[in-house]
Amino acid sequence: MKVKLKQTQNKFDQTDISAVWARTKKRLERMTSDEIQETLVSAGIFTKKGNPTKPYRGVFVKAKASFASNAK
Repeated sequence: MKVKLKQTQNKFDQTDISAVWARTKKRLERMTSDEIQETLVSAGIFTKKGNPTKPYRGVFVKAKASFASNAK
């Protein structure tokens, strides 16, 4: 899947979404949870309370709690 991006600093304006995600994931892995939350709030994805903003409602699914099995 290709995504059209704004051209900046002589980079290609067409890029593969998986490459974008790989770069984003690396950056997120270096952040603390507070920094990630601050980034998502400032980007307008989540509210300060941690809820998705209107455009993103229905996009996120809350993870279900999972328990390690007691297999012996």
